[in-house]
Amino acid sequence: MKTVIAKQLRKPSGLLGFLTGRLLAKQNVFTYQAIEKYLEFFEIRHAFEIGYGPGAGVQYFHNKYGIKIDGVDFSKTMYKAATRKNKIGIKNDAIVLRHSDFLTMENIGDRYDCVYFANVTYFWNDLVQPFAKIRDMIKENGKLVFYMTNDSFLATKPVTQTEVFNKYSYAFVTETLSNVGFKDVRHHQVVAQNDDFLIIEATKK
Repeated sequence: MKTVIAKQLRKPSGLLGFLTGRLLAKQNVFTYQAIEKYLEFFEIRHAFEIGYGPGAGVQYFHNKYGIKIDGVDFSKTMYKAATRKNKIGIKNDAIVLRHSDFLTMENIGDRYDCVYFANVTYFWNDLVQPFAKIRDMIKENGKLVFYMTNDSFLATKPVTQTEVFNKYSYAFVTETLSNVGFKDVRHHQVVAQNDDFLIIEATKK
């Protein structure tokens, strides 16, 4: 059962995926507020979210700051949910959501002021390729900010004790970011009720 749940967290699908998405939309309010502390959204015009899920973060940042947001998610269930949630922004060409796998989608050039995401790193078997791809998407001195649960905390959860989850340490993550061409790489640990997480931030050289 824990493998089934883990796979749904990675790529929600069907009715169970729809219900997972609704749960994530509620839980991720706190997640996006944590990311928000490390991005100067009033100075950002164009952002990109990887793994937007039910679209709660896209909606939150677009409505609050009026910025243009693109995003990609490889779950068809989440794509449908996110497009419903953000239909006004999509209609106004302020939001563009893709249904695709970030790792295999075409390179789209250095057009973004920032890239952000939450709870995605665990599902990448290698970090060099995605981090290098993100670097190429960001404008010079643009930022990457993302949320990840601390590996030591993940180790206490039964659902993460499957082949679905990769439990990376912050030291490995930050070192990889530096190696692929980011500067000012930092991690911020936050211990909250029922969670122990990290916000990682980095700037393109």
